[in-house]
Amino acid sequence: MNLLFLMTDQHRVDTLGCYGNPHVATPNLDRLAASGTRFDRFYTPTAICTPARASLLTGQAPFRHRLLANYERNVGYLEDLREDAFTFPEALKERGYQLGLIGKWHGGTSRNAASYGFDGPDLPGWHNPVDHPDYLAYLEERGLPPYRISDLVRGTTPNGNQGNLLAARLHQPVEATFEHYLATRAIEHMERYAADGRPFFLATHFFGPHLPYLLPDEYFDMYDPSLVELPPSIAETFEGKPPVQRNYSAHWTFDTIPIEVTRKLIAVYWGYVTLIDEQIGRILDRMDELGLSDSTSVFFTADHGEFTGAHRLHDKGPAMYEDIYRIPGIIRVPGQQPQVRDEFVTLTDCTATILDLAGCDTGPAVDSRSLLPLVRGEHPEWPGELLAEFHGHHFPYPQRMIRDDRYKLIVNPESVNELYDLHADPHELSNRYTHHELAPRAPPADAPAVRPAARAGRQLLPLDDPDVRHRRPRLRPHAQLLREGGREGGREGGREGGLPRLTGIGRTDSRSGKRVSPGPVRVLDSRLGTTAPMGRVHGGVRGDRPPWRARTDPPYGGGQGLCQRDPAGSRDGDRRGGAGLGRPPGHHGPAPRLGVVPRLPAGPAVAHRHDRAARTGAGARHAVRDLPFHGRARGTAGRGERGPRHPGRRAGG
Repeated sequence: MNLLFLMTDQHRVDTLGCYGNPHVATPNLDRLAASGTRFDRFYTPTAICTPARASLLTGQAPFRHRLLANYERNVGYLEDLREDAFTFPEALKERGYQLGLIGKWHGGTSRNAASYGFDGPDLPGWHNPVDHPDYLAYLEERGLPPYRISDLVRGTTPNGNQGNLLAARLHQPVEATFEHYLATRAIEHMERYAADGRPFFLATHFFGPHLPYLLPDEYFDMYDPSLVELPPSIAETFEGKPPVQRNYSAHWTFDTIPIEVTRKLIAVYWGYVTLIDEQIGRILDRMDELGLSDSTSVFFTADHGEFTGAHRLHDKGPAMYEDIYRIPGIIRVPGQQPQVRDEFVTLTDCTATILDLAGCDTGPAVDSRSLLPLVRGEHPEWPGELLAEFHGHHFPYPQRMIRDDRYKLIVNPESVNELYDLHADPHELSNRYTHHELAPRAPPADAPAVRPAARAGRQLLPLDDPDVRHRRPRLRPHAQLLREGGREGGREGGREGGLPRLTGIGRTDSRSGKRVSPGPVRVLDSRLGTTAPMGRVHGGVRGDRPPWRARTDPPYGGGQGLCQRDPAGSRDGDRRGGAGLGRPPGHHGPAPRLGVVPRLPAGPAVAHRHDRAARTGAGARHAVRDLPFHGRARGTAGRGERGPRHPGRRAGG
């Protein structure tokens, strides 16, 4: 069985005709969906590029493969998979498969796609590498003009600087676009593999429709902005939500852009989707012409979504909304009937599905489930909840999410938790975590004993928890949080639908010796990355101490307070250009550069070291040394709290 894997980057699911958009022309993906299985609830394990792609490569959740951040703004995590990590291409290679990957890699720094056995040009980075020698040679061979843009669309940051580039006109014909180039190279590899006769796995990873949206006039002006219906969540107030979301909105300059420009940006994004759909059509048409359709399974998905103005945000970030976690998912297997499935499935499940189709053992993909039973129209027992995680983008910001058909719980250790009723509030505007009528039930009398903590910041675990004995995550999820206290518990309590059962866990402040309640949250599922209590009083035990010092280099810097901790709910970080990253409320001096001293729930073996570094004023190089998984921030070694001298590349993915 041949395998064709088509993937986009930062792709909203509601931009496809087959997912209900009446305006955007996506005929090729629509016909793929009409002849295959379309998954209506397909999700990314984490809404950031490198960790999501590593999950696809390994079949493991991010907390397990430990590649937790994009390298452009890595804050102390690993930058490459461990040498002993399982990856699906090694299994396919043992079965005699030809392996090709054309397009975006973004899966590490020291090892590229070729390191895992893939053919194809090495295309690093988060956006179209228009200066790559192979692309320049492609243009020269065909007499096509080079890359040039104009009419740049930007907002204004709180300190008056230009914001990140969001869109621009590209002065090239469609044949010269990077998307056309990628499809051409994919077709060339497919022709070569077909001539060889051995089975092949060919991935085509487009860099778009990731922002900035750089398009020829034909696509830039393809859709009338008057057709755009603004997302209801554009009415977001951020009331009762983590302050980082409001600060991210200011960082992406949403409120400085006229609403007419917002409509135009969405219309341009639609044009980008149509451009990519046309290139996918070229690949599918050539597959048909080569007679490969009856022997080739086709996948289409994305690494994560895009806000495009939803919740007054652009790009993605530490906000676990459906806009960036729900993604398109289509699989066509020869001989199987077309259908639509509504089970919760994830990008990680593609790994076991690829292995299954190739006749390989799916066991090493420990967090992945083969989707073949669903594609065949079967109805196997399937989890009724979805799990996702996030570890930070510009700075460490751990989050965990679990949702079922109705409720979504988001655990934010550094801020207020979030609970959304997706039936009553499908656009996730009202955080109901603190609503009295939705208060969690008291823990049962037979709840496991909890060992006291010796100091603040250390994770608390039941004495009989396997993580206490082995200091490692469980190998299989239990999903007790929703299952035990969800629908069944709700019916017992007289509320239709029910709620998760959340058990409150306290801890001890090492200074005062007093017990501090982190809020009524305890996560009981290893798929969330930890079995420790994740809640924390908003503002933390030491509300006057910034949780970390973060980079303010351009183009993401400029003095904006993305992660400012503000227990009083002040909006100073939004109003004042001088309120910088990681500053305590009321501080308006120069922003510190990156000296990473994260206070993360990183695991019982290292949490106390983070706390010690924060309390003793240890320099960044000591704190980074103690980060989990022995990761280091790029360029920080030996520089203490001063951080890297280089300005840093813009983070994408």
